[in-house]
This record gives sequence, C-alpha cells and structure tokens, in this order.
Amino acid sequence: PETLARRDRLMRALAHDEYLWVDSDPHRAPHVSQLAAPVFGPDGEVAAALSLVAAPQQISVGNSGKLADALVACARGVSARLSGR
Repeated sequence: PETLARRDRLMRALAHDEYLWVDSDPHRAPHVSQLAAPVFGPDGEVAAALSLVAAPQQISVGNSGKLADALVACARGVSARLSGR
C-alpha cells in the first residue's frame, strides 16, 4: 500500500508539461539520447509513455525541440484514443 501511494505521488509529479535539460557537466554541449512523453488514460492518470531512443549524436539540441513536439503530439493522440475522444 505505501509503495503504491509513493508511486502514485511520483506519477502525478511527473505528469506536467515542462521538462528541463539535466547535465552533470555544464562545460560540455548536451547530448540527448532519449525523449519521452506521457500517455494518459480515460481517468486522466498516466497510463503509459511513448519514447524515442537514439544514439546521442542523432538527437541534437537543435532538433530535439521539433522531435519532442512530434512525440508529445503522438502521445496526445494516443491519450485521446484511450479516452474515446
């Protein structure tokens, strides 16, 4: 029960629209190897996630925004289908 409650709190905290770059070394250019977007079920809770995984050199800072926008659009489409909309 406590584990489920902690998991639910974590899922609610992760279900937001803004994500930030995290890099342990601020002196080097960031390399992105993964992007993810939440998929919401009919109850509004996170049901799954869509992700894009590539070699770090394949996703640049310059194209990551465009890829993230496309991924979020796909996740919203899946969410809408799960909700029957």
